Amino acid sequence: MGFVDLFLIKRSPHFGTRRCCIGRNVNSVRVAAGRGLVPRDDILKHARHHGVEENIAARVVDVAERALKEFSVIPTHFLRPVESLELGNALGKLADLTVTTAGGFPQAERKRMVLSPVELVDLSLLIEEEEDRHFLTPIEIRGNFLFDPARHGDFLGAITGAGIDRDFIGDIILLGDRGAHVIVDPDIVNPLQTVLSQVRSVPVTVQPIEWDKLYYKEPKKRSINTVEKSMRLDSVGSAGFGISRTKIGDEIKTGNVLVNWKQVKNGSSSVKEGDMITFRGKGRVVVENVSKTSKNKFRIELSRYT
Repeated sequence: MGFVDLFLIKRSPHFGTRRCCIGRNVNSVRVAAGRGLVPRDDILKHARHHGVEENIAARVVDVAERALKEFSVIPTHFLRPVESLELGNALGKLADLTVTTAGGFPQAERKRMVLSPVELVDLSLLIEEEEDRHFLTPIEIRGNFLFDPARHGDFLGAITGAGIDRDFIGDIILLGDRGAHVIVDPDIVNPLQTVLSQVRSVPVTVQPIEWDKLYYKEPKKRSINTVEKSMRLDSVGSAGFGISRTKIGDEIKTGNVLVNWKQVKNGSSSVKEGDMITFRGKGRVVVENVSKTSKNKFRIELSRYT
């Protein structure tokens, strides 16, 4: 296990239903001899191979080096799922480094990696004091959107248009006609309260909120069993999301379907047991189990989360 997410899922490796302890590296391998040394070239190569932009990976490596050299707990900026996953896997191999992620709630997609020397982490203290949320603040952007509904992109555009970089912004949770909750870097709360006064045509106010006021829904799970001739993405995705193979094939080509957070534009690509298929706006499907039938077809157990 390379690194441990702050929210672990008991039902599935991809969704959480209860908090688990923040972990340190397990069965880790010392890649660099001596404190403060991070195998930058190896990590950047791993990042490129797995679709992570080199400048993003380099910034995260910089944070890891600082954490070790300064003997400090340091967070990165907010990362996309594939970035936190792949960089966490790579950095998790360092025996001297503790790697965790924090997004604010179990289903969060954008997360900050929190990096520190292993000696600096008291696991019981972290659990009791919820240190994972120390580097995050939930805010409410409140307004009356009854006659001018706002979407995710409207809130994001308003925030970035006010001069706040995307790196400081985590997940955005829509509240219908009341506005949105947003997870942000604590350092931008005060500036955001000053500069953000409107989303679309609607006047808004910005206020930090307590964590127990954060609105999010636990995903609904549905089990699906199907028999397919192959493990093609379009075949499995069609069964999992309940739409035609042609329709999901078109969605794959337009980039609306991800496998393990990575964009795949070829419907003939294969998926395997343990893979997660994300269909933007439709939810996620996890390939739970695969076996062969007597006629050499694939019997597939899927879990769909919406």
